[in-house]
Amino acid sequence: MKYYANFKMNKTVENINEYFKDFNEFDVKGNEVCFYVSPALIQTSVNATNFNIGAQNIATSKWGALTGETSIEQVVNLGAKSVLIGHSERRNIFGETDEDISSKIKLAKEYDIEIVLCVGEKLEEREHKKEVIEAQIKHALNGVSNYQNIVIAYEPVWAIGTGVTAEPKDIEEMVKFINNLLEENYKVKMPILYGGSVKASNVGSFKSISGLSGFLVGGASLNAQEFYELIKA
Repeated sequence: MKYYANFKMNKTVENINEYFKDFNEFDVKGNEVCFYVSPALIQTSVNATNFNIGAQNIATSKWGALTGETSIEQVVNLGAKSVLIGHSERRNIFGETDEDISSKIKLAKEYDIEIVLCVGEKLEEREHKKEVIEAQIKHALNGVSNYQNIVIAYEPVWAIGTGVTAEPKDIEEMVKFINNLLEENYKVKMPILYGGSVKASNVGSFKSISGLSGFLVGGASLNAQEFYELIKA
C-alpha cells in the first residue's frame, strides 16, 4: 500500500536527519512510502533517505515576481518526486481557488512528478459531500488530457487533525464514488488515498476497504517509530 506522510510546517534540518536515521532502519518492503516536507527541507531529506520526498505545494507559475512562493522547477531540481496539490489547508487558510489548483496541476503535468490531488468536504458540507467532491475533482482536472501519475487523496476536512475519523463504511462509499466518477468521466483509474486522523490504532480497520490504495498521514507520521507502527499495523 501507499503510505504518504505530510510533515506540514514541522521539523528542522537536525530533526530530519534524526528522523531518517531511525526510519531508514525499518523494514517497510512491499509498501510505497513518500514524505512531504517543507521546501527548505527537500534537499536535506533527499540526501538523508532513499524514500521518495515530496513537496507540499507549488506556485501557479514556473517563475516570476511571487515573493515567498516555490516553483515546480525548484522542487523538481531539489529532487522532489511528488507534490501535494489542493490540500484543505491551502484551500481554507490560504484561499486557493479551484482555478489555482487546476493551474498547478497543468503546470506539474509538464514534469516527471507525481501529483496528489487532495479533495474533501467541510463539516457543513457532509450532507452533500458527493457533489462537493465531484466539483473539486472536475474543476481540478479541467483541461488536463494526461491522467497518468495522478493520485486522489480523499481527506474530509472535519477529520484532519481533529482526532475524529470517518467510519470505514463511509470511506468505502466515497472511494467507490470517486472510482466511478473517474471511470465515467475520464475513463481512467487512479490510486485513492484516505487521510484524516489516521493512526496505528485505527488504520487496520481501513486497510481492507475495497479500492483504497493507501493513506495520507499527518500528525501520526511525525514520529518515526509511530509512523512505522502505522505501516505495519
